[in-house]
Amino acid sequence: MTLNAGIFKSAPFAAQKEFEHILTQITACYKCMLIDYTTIENNENKIRNRLWKDYLNHNQIIEHLNIQHWFFDIEHPEVDNNYNETGRSDIKIYHQIERMRNRQAYFIIECKRLDGTNRGKGSLNYEYVENGIKRFIKRDDYPSFYRINGMIGFVVKHKKIDEIISAINRLLDDVEKIIKENIINDFDFTYKSKHSDNRKNEIILYHLMFDYSQLIEKNAAINTGKIEKSELTLKDCPNGTESTIMN
Repeated sequence: MTLNAGIFKSAPFAAQKEFEHILTQITACYKCMLIDYTTIENNENKIRNRLWKDYLNHNQIIEHLNIQHWFFDIEHPEVDNNYNETGRSDIKIYHQIERMRNRQAYFIIECKRLDGTNRGKGSLNYEYVENGIKRFIKRDDYPSFYRINGMIGFVVKHKKIDEIISAINRLLDDVEKIIKENIINDFDFTYKSKHSDNRKNEIILYHLMFDYSQLIEKNAAINTGKIEKSELTLKDCPNGTESTIMN
């Protein structure tokens, strides 16, 4: 997909469709992670770093996925007009051409772990709302140049994902609810929510739910001595430890 990035700002539909394409390819990377890794740590930064280092920052993979004209940065600081750091976006996505024209033109994806429980302040679902969704719409921590951004939920405990979404929605008393939005073939866990920011401008947030619970459970079993690492084998990955994206 080769688009003129300059049309995105004036044509929101073009930006939305391109972002959906990016999310589709990120989901392809997630699917390969389930094959390429035997275990994954229950750590938000490490999960994101694996996704970025081994896939989104891998030249051959992003070219194969036809997203080579987009760059992916992690832990990028956002600075307000008073020179205060308002936050560090998990994944910043910018177009190689548009970047030269306007350094404010980029998408943001915020990543949060999820375990499906609402235990009030401090729970993972609470963090998804208060330090995830509301960073885009309530506190202006993150800019929304295209009025479209995204979130990825790293599911770390075996739960039905639709039940996790319902639990999150119960925390959204003053915010629009998350609804199902099927934008990716052969992947059921994509959602969308529409909001108004502090300036009454509409913002669209896409939500992807990536379930790593089985790999995390295996990692925990190794750490507690319940299984030996030598007992683990890769799934049917034709190239062993190399990503199946490349096949």
